[in-house]
Formats: sequence, C-alpha cells, structure tokens
Amino acid sequence: MDSEIIEILSKEGHFDAPQEKEAITQILATTANWEAPSNRSNEEVWASLESGISGKEAKVVVFKPWLKWAASTAAVALVTLSLYLLNPQEYNFSATEITEIELPDGSSVILNAGSQLAYQESILGERNLRLDGKAFFEVIPGDAFSVETDKGTVTVLGTSFNVNSLGDRFDVECLTGKVKVKNSTNEVYLTPGLAVYAGDGTFEAVRFNVESGKTWIKGIFSYSNEPLVNVVNELEKQYQIEIEVSADHMERGYSGLFNITDDEELTMRSIFGPMGLTFEKTGANSYIVK
Repeated sequence: MDSEIIEILSKEGHFDAPQEKEAITQILATTANWEAPSNRSNEEVWASLESGISGKEAKVVVFKPWLKWAASTAAVALVTLSLYLLNPQEYNFSATEITEIELPDGSSVILNAGSQLAYQESILGERNLRLDGKAFFEVIPGDAFSVETDKGTVTVLGTSFNVNSLGDRFDVECLTGKVKVKNSTNEVYLTPGLAVYAGDGTFEAVRFNVESGKTWIKGIFSYSNEPLVNVVNELEKQYQIEIEVSADHMERGYSGLFNITDDEELTMRSIFGPMGLTFEKTGANSYIVK
C-alpha cells in the first residue's frame, strides 16, 4: 500500500526533490502499524506519537506543484481583473450629421454633427462618457451615468438632458428626471425646465423652454440674440461647408431659426439677409459673407 501511495504522488508531480520523497516514505513506514487509540488520554496519545517518530525531526511536506498552479491561476485572474478595471472596453462614436446612437447599456444618445463621444462601463456598472460637442441623452435607470466635458461633469441616474460643450460653452438643459452639474468650483442640481449656461462665467440654474430644448434633435436650430459666430459654426457642421465672415460681424447677435432640411443657400439667405449681409460662393463647399 505504501509503495502505491508513493507511486501515485510521484506521478502527480508532488516531489520537487529526492529528500521530499524520502521523508514521505519514512512517515509512511513509521505509521504503518499505528492503530487508533481507545480509552487513552490526550497526554498518552501524544507520548505514543512522539516515541513512534523515534526522535527524528519532523518535516512539513508542501505539495508545491498544486500551490504553484493555484498561485499562478490567481495571479492571472488578478492581472486580468485589474486590467479590466483599469482599462474597461471603450466605445467611440463621431458624427458628421445628427446621429442617433444606442449605447451598450440601452441608453440612447442623439449626437450633433461634428461631435465625438466615448463610452465606458466599469465592472461595477458605472457608466462613464466623454463628450466633445453637443448631444441629447436619454438614460435608462441604473448605476451612475456621468458625462465629462472640458468644462465640467454631468451626473445622472435616469433622465434626459442636453449637453453642449462646443468652444467655450458648457450648457446643460434638464428635460426629465434630475441631473447634477459640476465644474472645478461649483455644483448645482437641475430638474425639468432648469438649465445651466456656464459659457459666460455664470453657474446657476435658470428656466428654459423644455420643448425648445428638443427642436435641434429634429434638425431645427433656434437662437435668441446668439453671437453670429456660433450660428455660423453650426451651419458649417450641418451642411459641411466653410463660411468666411468678417470679424466685425461675428459677435453680432442673431435671433431666429433654421431647418437643416432646407437648401443651404436658402438657409443662409434667411440668416444673413435680415442682418443686412450678403454671401457669395467661392468654391464647391465654401462661401464668403460680405
């Protein structure tokens, strides 16, 4: 029986050195004729065990191959988990026109032309996004959903809202639910009908028309005393054209709207005409405003 045990242990690779095999052989030989004690005290049992070992130094035999396998498996799992936690899969989106995107968690985003969005979901379920541009978000309930921009962060659990981070702007409009808007120095909570327009340096909640906040999703852009430079930038993105305007006019305020389903020149006449400006086509996709 002892030889069979030694053979099995050898085949399973439990001996890294000859002395380990020798120690196990001695232990088996010493204990071969031991019997379970009956009606003996603990002190008597220990005395018998000590005499049976015959004064030899006891050696603890560690089955190293199994431990090596377990340790290496745990290490691989830990490294894999760490890499996933530190570098979760990222999804990147960009739009050349108004584009609706369904995120992996089931939330939806309408991304404006010329905007980019990155999405990551951690193993804990937290949803982290990075926005450069303008987008409308409709978030399904779940773990934290955060949208980061260069100007600040918007955090929600389940709601719908607009974010515009183009240029110096940081506009957040809450359409449903509740959102938290935060930058390096300020924090404010928004409920439906409240917005933050932080591009001018202010950071406080103001009222806005919820219905007007949805119009751009349908391709209708409306403005109230908006600097012309922002209107021109939107025209360039929506129609994929270049418009040259004198710096003297770029800060003039424009109030009105345009629909991207209209012809680009019809749209430009509706915007520049009331301002006393004309335009001329200088290339296949370029114009100059006079």
